[in-house]
Amino acid sequence: ALEWAPRVTADARAEYEAAARAEFPNFYFREIGGDRLVASDDNELYYPIYYVEPLMEYSRAVLGFDLLSNPLRADTLNAALESGNTAVSAKVTLLSSHRPGVLFISPVMDESTPRGVILSIIPFLMVFSSLLQYTSVTESMLLEIIRHLMPEYVSPFLISLVDEVYSRSMGIISITAIIAIWSAAKGVQYMT
Repeated sequence: ALEWAPRVTADARAEYEAAARAEFPNFYFREIGGDRLVASDDNELYYPIYYVEPLMEYSRAVLGFDLLSNPLRADTLNAALESGNTAVSAKVTLLSSHRPGVLFISPVMDESTPRGVILSIIPFLMVFSSLLQYTSVTESMLLEIIRHLMPEYVSPFLISLVDEVYSRSMGIISITAIIAIWSAAKGVQYMT
């Protein structure tokens, strides 16, 4: 998925939330509260997810999520803003699918002032399945390794992932697609 998160100051929060409610009546700035998203606390600065593509039922749930409200996402966002380049997160649990993934965050600047960030969200399953096509590793090889080396409580999950990877087309996402996403984000950055 591709997402846009504008830089929003505390005094502009109400305006942004009202504008988004014209299309999404339940829109508000959110943060993680236990096992669900709750209304964001009052802060000086926000980077809420304002646009998501593709906009599907499951991806609507992330609209309004403030990237600064989560330490891992905030660290990655700040690294992107400080460097002026795309930053890649460590493993993160994706909000829309609750599966592991990685975020590519690219800053969009106006001169030296951040306007927001573009996020490219890549589930690990997609990265894993893309990389497998460049190896000689077979499904039976992976299953054998999992059965012998992994703890019993982890094996069913890993086996289901391997089954899912090998039952899908191996070309779900390629390295070229990742580069294209990154290039598009950089292009938007230089256009603004």
